[in-house]
Amino acid sequence: MGTRLPKWPATLLLAVLTLATGAALQAQQLAPAPLPPEQPKALTIYVTRIGTTYHWEDGRYLSMSKIPISLKDAKARGYTACKVCPDNEYAIRTEVM
Repeated sequence: MGTRLPKWPATLLLAVLTLATGAALQAQQLAPAPLPPEQPKALTIYVTRIGTTYHWEDGRYLSMSKIPISLKDAKARGYTACKVCPDNEYAIRTEVM
């Protein structure tokens, strides 16, 4: 003889379905929000305490002081490109302003 399964009352079936659906909705609500698009990073260059030009990290004139600053901020403060640092011209052309 086969095993008979009990008949489930409609209210119990409805409760199980409601719980399962509610758990799925709650899992969707708890999922982390998507991250905002990544902003371009500002190009970091360096200035000295007493100079008026900006340099790359390994610039030869940075032995006494080396203050990090973004290229955009350096230009806004009146700093100009070092004539000795060869890649400063590249930085000026590629900086996102």
